[in-house]
Amino acid sequence: VGFKSGDVLSAATQAADGLPEAQALVAQAQSGVNGSLNVGGFASSLSAAGVDLTTGRISSVDAAFAKGGINGGAGALSSVLGGVASGLGAAGGALGGSLAGTAAGLTALVGPAVSSLGTAGSALVGAAAKAGSVATSALQTINSALTRTPVGASPINVADFTKTIPAVSGIGPMDSAQVTGVLAQAKNLVGQSASTISNAKGIGEFGLNIQQLETAGYVKPGISNLLAQGASSLAAVAKSPASWTGKGGIQGLSGLLASPSTQGLIQQDLMAKGVAGLGAVGIPVKNLSAQGLAGMSLNAAKSLPDAEAFAKGLPIPGDATGAVKAAMNTAV
Repeated sequence: VGFKSGDVLSAATQAADGLPEAQALVAQAQSGVNGSLNVGGFASSLSAAGVDLTTGRISSVDAAFAKGGINGGAGALSSVLGGVASGLGAAGGALGGSLAGTAAGLTALVGPAVSSLGTAGSALVGAAAKAGSVATSALQTINSALTRTPVGASPINVADFTKTIPAVSGIGPMDSAQVTGVLAQAKNLVGQSASTISNAKGIGEFGLNIQQLETAGYVKPGISNLLAQGASSLAAVAKSPASWTGKGGIQGLSGLLASPSTQGLIQQDLMAKGVAGLGAVGIPVKNLSAQGLAGMSLNAAKSLPDAEAFAKGLPIPGDATGAVKAAMNTAV
């Protein structure tokens, strides 16, 4: 039907495709009047109005459409028709009837498209307002956490920074040195060595959980469902060789616990994916400073849905005690 992969079908494209047809109606009207009436001034009137007598196209309409879209094109076409009609009033009822039929055809062709564009415009305005509201709410939440929440008992120092394996790259407005600082802070917040696993804190120095390892590709998809259903403990699932994909040469829990560098790479990957995910759900990550994004990258690395709810000021699912929200405030 003339469409290729990647083409867009909408009220606007339909209207644009219909514009030549609308101009063809003018050419048909010209032909019909010339055939039924011997009006010497008809052709000259059309030419004066800007109609190409060979193709039926109207340069002013084409230009108006290119500049103002379908509304501009339709307006210019109506103006041309009005000028032709008023200039040929003496041509009699046949000409009036022909032009009236042309106008009716144009209305039927263009009207629904303009109406659809109006509806779409209203929806877009509503979506823009909602997006602005989300961005404002997120910025207020982050600023509140930055200014009102105490740093806590585990701030990093120079030794924490220098003992952290350097980040491989920046994330958003954070350069690699700043990401390294966030990694050091993440380890302090967990307070667990790289070689340790516990049901309370997770795996290694970043406290990784099975869902995070699934997201990073180190644990097979669906394994986290076992924990969600209460069928097993974190330690039991992680210790099963069948849970692991073998990515990065990590064949099991022991391999991951023995590799602080891999744990750091996983944490960085989760932070980068989390920041991208926040942007996808409307959080204005591009407008945040490195300081504003740092804690949110940790929150999104832990759970994107929870971080989204936190940033939007919504209740965090399953957080009846408020512990998750408090932890996210502390991270920020």
